[in-house]
Amino acid sequence: MAENLDLSTGEEHRISVGVSGWSQAHKDSFAHGARQLDGVTAVRSAGGSTSFYVYYDPASTTGTVIRPRLQELAHSVGAVSAKADEKPDTVPSDAAPTNGTPPTASGDHIPLPEPEPAAPPAIDSSAWTGITSLQERVVAFKNLAPVALAAVDSLITELEEPGSNGGPPLDERKEALDALKALHEALGALLAAAERPGFQWVDGEGLVASTMHFALRAGEKLKDDPMPFAVSALLVALFSVFGAAGIGGWLGSATLRMQKKS
Repeated sequence: MAENLDLSTGEEHRISVGVSGWSQAHKDSFAHGARQLDGVTAVRSAGGSTSFYVYYDPASTTGTVIRPRLQELAHSVGAVSAKADEKPDTVPSDAAPTNGTPPTASGDHIPLPEPEPAAPPAIDSSAWTGITSLQERVVAFKNLAPVALAAVDSLITELEEPGSNGGPPLDERKEALDALKALHEALGALLAAAERPGFQWVDGEGLVASTMHFALRAGEKLKDDPMPFAVSALLVALFSVFGAAGIGGWLGSATLRMQKKS
């Protein structure tokens, strides 16, 4: 978990919680429980289905207080491994209910879903992007957005080429093209906003979320991508600007698809 300023205003405080690999039931239980914590003002999905933003009121609590409570909540709903001193498949009956049902009689236990392996500790994106302020993020986006747009253009051109047999594009290529065109539109809109004098990212949050959503969707659809270098350039540019997690996995996947033609 990493504490960040809200990109939409630069004032709201939030904690980013990675939920990649969680079941939908775990995500729903966690989001419901997080909303009940003192000082939490909102819980919103971020990066498609890979993370949550937990917003809190700094006047009534702090990230230092909220963070361990979120970790305990993740344990209690069974989304991550239980603590070493607890039985992994149960919790005491006097624990707070996590699924909307009351505890059983005293002495019984409430079964939890099979816990998944604990996620590695989160690293603040500034450690590898070097971006530590909103102003630096805007500058980085202006520099790297043209790279991302050029990569999208190259991929669209390549995928629109007819197949070797002259037939229509495969369904997966059609889906990838749809995602790339939507990404191109979102990127262009965000870049146009960033170029306006006095832009402070205030109106950029929705466009940022849309851009990352379509970037991840395009990456998923380009499983048989003929241009892994273009995909790599696209993802590095966007992940670096927005500080999104998981770039190593995406680049590793692109590397595995590279083939030397004889």
